[in-house]
Amino acid sequence: MRFWRSIYLFVSVCWVSFGLSQTVNFQLEVVTHLNSPSRLEIMDDQVVAATTGGLLVYDPATSAASAYTTNDGFYSHYFTAITRDSRGNTILGTLDGLLSTFHDTDFSIENDQNLQGEVIVDLLTINDTLWVLSTNFVSVYLYDAQRSRYQFRESYKDFDQRVSQFYAIGYGNGRIWLGSDVGLVNAPSDFIRNNLYAVSNWNTLTVVDGLPGNSVRDIVSISSNNGLYVATNGGVANFDFSTFQRWPSSNSVINLFIANDQLYGATTRDVFAISETQSQTLYSVANTPITDFVVDSQGDIWVGVTKRGLQNLKSGEHVLMDGPLDNYIGETYVDSQNRLWCSAGRLGDTRNQGVFLKTESGWKNFFFFGGTSNLLRSVNSSNPIFEDADGNIWMGSWGGGVVVFEPDLAIQTINPFIDPGSVWIYSASQSDTVTVATDPNAISRLSPVQGSSIPVTVITDIFMDQNRQS
Repeated sequence: MRFWRSIYLFVSVCWVSFGLSQTVNFQLEVVTHLNSPSRLEIMDDQVVAATTGGLLVYDPATSAASAYTTNDGFYSHYFTAITRDSRGNTILGTLDGLLSTFHDTDFSIENDQNLQGEVIVDLLTINDTLWVLSTNFVSVYLYDAQRSRYQFRESYKDFDQRVSQFYAIGYGNGRIWLGSDVGLVNAPSDFIRNNLYAVSNWNTLTVVDGLPGNSVRDIVSISSNNGLYVATNGGVANFDFSTFQRWPSSNSVINLFIANDQLYGATTRDVFAISETQSQTLYSVANTPITDFVVDSQGDIWVGVTKRGLQNLKSGEHVLMDGPLDNYIGETYVDSQNRLWCSAGRLGDTRNQGVFLKTESGWKNFFFFGGTSNLLRSVNSSNPIFEDADGNIWMGSWGGGVVVFEPDLAIQTINPFIDPGSVWIYSASQSDTVTVATDPNAISRLSPVQGSSIPVTVITDIFMDQNRQS
């Protein structure tokens, strides 16, 4: 059985017969990967994360975490953008172009499909106006007080420069500012008085105008409408709506945040305090990229880290939600111990996401890496699942041969890889790395793909040979 994007677990099926009638009570649980935040916000002293598997709300004061997914009314839960309006509503954009409004008062959810099929990369509210930034165009919504919701008005796709990628949206000096791969695109924010379909109403500032770099990755507004901070591939700059002043900073800063008039910036590895005269590295994160960060009212810096959830860089607090390591599921299998095994791919898939296991105590994930040229990563392109008579789970992969999990979860690999590697064993309460290697006697049992420059072995199915059972 195959499921995509999420795992749907039927936790109870109750049949009640009375005469010729039957009543079926399905209780549906949606299980997702919530540990890869796309964007972060601070709302009412809570850390709110738009993740690839839903909306995560974490209260540092109580250590309480709440998650909201399609099970709660969202049409999609692969969130890529988040903001909050003046009414206290949380607005989210998704990978597939759906716009959702989460009403904090009654926890109701409204979904808008006008931009379906287009990735939403950023959101901005200005009074009753909602701006929605997609990959290569921007749209505007207007709040309808009678319907208590935002109504789609217009999309603008023609600018004075050809844009391939937008990254961020900001507001200041009566204009909207769009960070792009060609510069800082801007136009009047009053779309009712100004015809934004007209290319002449759009203007793009570039390095010719003093912008440090033409790739603008983030924009934040300075209080009292005094200007903008912009993060570019040429460094961070202060823009007073007239001139750009480059501040000392890394050219790799992609996220900005202002707290108590202090500017912070982050690359995929480091977080900085940035001023007009210096850039100070505050923290570094190893192993995996930072996707976004925020600073709370206590001055603590929270980062979202791919596959590893939320981290408080000052206290070391780590917020991990129970679930699989990815939302893309290939095959599923319930073994003789009533454990649910999930592979992470399908035939031809080389995303290398791992193996996922649901036990009575929660989810346990296995991610393989290492060996010559990191060949063991291909074991993570897992697909077919088979259980033998002794309760061993055999899982094939697209390129990495077979991995065998014994009933006690001891691990053996069968592939033509000579050098040993490692497996990261990961759950909400555990993170460990152990060495794995193919027994020398088993290295030649699976033939690599002929003609390949590296010894990859593709497994498309596993089954028992009825004629050769001992």
